[in-house]
Amino acid sequence: MYKLKDLFRDKKVNKIFIIIGIGTFLLALLDILFLRSGLFGNYITFTLGLFSNAVWILYRDIAFILIFAFSFSYWFYKRDKSEAFSVGIGILILWFFGIEDILYFWLQETGVPQFLPWLNNSLVVGNLSHIIGFTDVTNISLYLIAIVGLILTFITTKILVRKF
Repeated sequence: MYKLKDLFRDKKVNKIFIIIGIGTFLLALLDILFLRSGLFGNYITFTLGLFSNAVWILYRDIAFILIFAFSFSYWFYKRDKSEAFSVGIGILILWFFGIEDILYFWLQETGVPQFLPWLNNSLVVGNLSHIIGFTDVTNISLYLIAIVGLILTFITTKILVRKF
């Protein structure tokens, strides 16, 4: 079992965690690129998710390709399957736990809105928000869920890198 003071001393895990953060940052930039393209509506309609389901499917598919490419590139460079797998899984966790949504707003120098109704039907964020007692996804519930995602990503990365 790890001691709390030793938790962040593993330089290999910390490096991979930073790489996961960079991958999540790239997903947020992709989201902003979709917004700025103007093909999917203006800022308000795009941010509120008022676009066709085909746009979400397109974004999701491009995001999965980006995550796979990022993970594969890491494997190609390091030739370590467990580390490459942890990069891909880590980015997915951070994406599904709302870190990408937070970065989307921060990178545009705006705050996270008080209410995020378009995330109510999100598999992870929406359900966890309801479980912890919020009727709708709010900025507070999103931040709490994101913290859980960061912790889960760090633990998952630590296990994958050290056990395999």
